[in-house]
Amino acid sequence: MTIQTSYLRHVFNSELFSRTVDNTIKEAERLKKETKFDTIAFTGISGSAMAFILSHWLEVPLLCVRKVGENSHYHQQTSKLLEGNVEDMRRYLIVDDFIASGATVLHIINSIAQVKANAKCVGMLMYTAYTSGTSSFKHPDWDYSLPVTSSRVEE
Repeated sequence: MTIQTSYLRHVFNSELFSRTVDNTIKEAERLKKETKFDTIAFTGISGSAMAFILSHWLEVPLLCVRKVGENSHYHQQTSKLLEGNVEDMRRYLIVDDFIASGATVLHIINSIAQVKANAKCVGMLMYTAYTSGTSSFKHPDWDYSLPVTSSRVEE
């Protein structure tokens, strides 16, 4: 199989995806015990690739944060950027492939804050981050940082 984008190779390579899923589930189970998250938040194809699996495995609701201007399902005429578990959400975990500039993370956090100001992001789980283990993400405007866990497996 020819993979056109390198950032989704953990999804399109079935053997690598299987190992990535197994390792990501282990990390998500650990994070659920530690952080008590009640919702998995994601955006885009790369986030959904793992979020649906984790939601099913952990029996935790999903929250999809649409990208502004995305015309696959979101329409500019509506204000519905969030779909899923908004009302019951208190503590959420962001799931995505990796963090580059932080724009996706900020979009998710800011979009949720507009609708549910008291919801708290308890961390991020990145399944193809360039390094494994735990680090942190801090935006220059924040007085706090968020833990980032990577479930990356070696190719």
